Amino acid sequence: MIYFSASSLSFYPKAWKDDGSYAEDKWPADAVLLSNFLADIYWRKTPPQGKILGSKDGRPAWVDAPPPRQITSQEIENIRRREYADPILGSDRMFSESTRMQIMGETGYEEVRARAIARFEEIKAKYPWPSK
Repeated sequence: MIYFSASSLSFYPKAWKDDGSYAEDKWPADAVLLSNFLADIYWRKTPPQGKILGSKDGRPAWVDAPPPRQITSQEIENIRRREYADPILGSDRMFSESTRMQIMGETGYEEVRARAIARFEEIKAKYPWPSK
């Protein structure tokens, strides 16, 4: 047997109430005992595409998921900077390496710089600016 609380959108096994796992004053005031039918539909189930767990008349219900939040240009910039600076896969490391190689007169810096540019462009393509 399972309880559902619309205020917390959570399920609570009856055993938790019976065995004292939840003190009476901590038990959700709006918790309702679900029928086996409703428990089979909602408890430990993945919502259908485009839906999330909600409630209707104090019972669980699949409701429309809110539209995804639009990511801001500042958030994209922060993500890109973290990607560029990644010590293993970031382009900054490769740009630094190619510059060091060139200053030290080492060969092969052109190839390293080309890989850095390619990685830089990959990151930009992976995280494009948001459309307005």
